[in-house]
Formats: sequence, structure tokens, C-alpha cells
Amino acid sequence: MNKGSKYWGKPSWEKFDLIELASAQRNITNFVKILTGDEIPVEFTTTGDSMTNGKSITISSKITQNTLDSTIGLALHEGAHCVYTNFDVPKKIGNLLLERNLIHGKEIILLLINFEEDLIIY
Repeated sequence: MNKGSKYWGKPSWEKFDLIELASAQRNITNFVKILTGDEIPVEFTTTGDSMTNGKSITISSKITQNTLDSTIGLALHEGAHCVYTNFDVPKKIGNLLLERNLIHGKEIILLLINFEEDLIIY
């Protein structure tokens, strides 16, 4: 039995045309809207990192039939950050580290906070 995009999408050997790509992007944006209950803009790119600041989402993935399911999962993951992450915490930690001249540890601490949030989201 076919599951995921293999059930409702095109066979993996067929390529998306521009209309289907736009449709997939619109559907992914709609999934994020359903998850967040908000009009979070989703930008698609094929370079860089996927991320969110809580107000917008950037998805870095080449969308094909073979990557569609994982791209949707990535968008939903970033959408979950919009719902569950308190984006003021990293700012407060950064300010505290600046006050104490420990700014060199900021990236490690922010990375650890992101790992913890990812565990909560999964």
C-alpha cells in the first residue's frame, strides 16, 4: 500500500512542473497555517538553512516527488517552533552573556536550547 505523497502525488519518476511545484508550496503553507492557527509566511529556497524566527519560516529544500514528505515534515517542525518556542529566551540569554562578558558561549547555549526544543517538538 502506498503511503504519504506516493499515495496522493505523482509517481517518483515524473518531475514536478512549475504549476505542481507552486501547488505543493501552497499546500505546505496551508499545513503550517493549520498547525499554527496563524498566517505564518513560508519562504522556499534551495540553499541555506531551514529556520524560523516565530513570525516567518524559511524552508531550504529542493521539492521533488521524492522529497515532498520530508519537506512537509520540515515545514511542520518549523511551524511547531512558532507555536511552542519562546523566542524571548534566547534574547535574554544573549543579553545576560553580554553583561557578564561571556558572549563567546552564546552560540553553544543557543544550540543546546534548540536541541531541547527539538526534543519537545518530536
